[in-house]
Amino acid sequence: MATSARVVLDSVSPVGVRLTTMEVTLHRWVLAELNTHRIFSRNSASSRAIPVQKQLDKVKDDPAYPVSWPAEQPGMQGGDELTGADLEAAQAFYGFIHEKVWREVEAYIKMTDGQPRLHKSVLNRFLEPFMWHTVLISSTGWENFWGLRCSPLAQPEIRVAAEMMHLAFT
Repeated sequence: MATSARVVLDSVSPVGVRLTTMEVTLHRWVLAELNTHRIFSRNSASSRAIPVQKQLDKVKDDPAYPVSWPAEQPGMQGGDELTGADLEAAQAFYGFIHEKVWREVEAYIKMTDGQPRLHKSVLNRFLEPFMWHTVLISSTGWENFWGLRCSPLAQPEIRVAAEMMHLAFT
């Protein structure tokens, strides 16, 4: 899976107000940023509802990795992109954490097979940093979102989603 956006419903009222509904897939970790836009009506899959093994398989086979690897610097935006050995070290670190998390969740599931264990609403939280998330979004007002989230100052993962949404919208 990858970041994607498509219009699923689009209508214009008799007074000219456009209502657009999109299906958007984005990195799970930017869902909170998406949810700050109160003009949106949203409905999305719950990490608590999906069986752990299903989420685990998705995370193992198709993890949501960062789209950008910026260097640390003060402020909300990262610095220049890491390169060379620094980039390789950062990607290896991320890969190590990804593998460690899914392997530990998988081992716990096997160890507790047929026995009482933590509910999926708890176990799936460990997998969220590596999940893709699909959400339906409806709105009549998109301009503020485009201005904030299509900006080069936005977090790269939400910016990519916003750019795809804007392209689908136009």
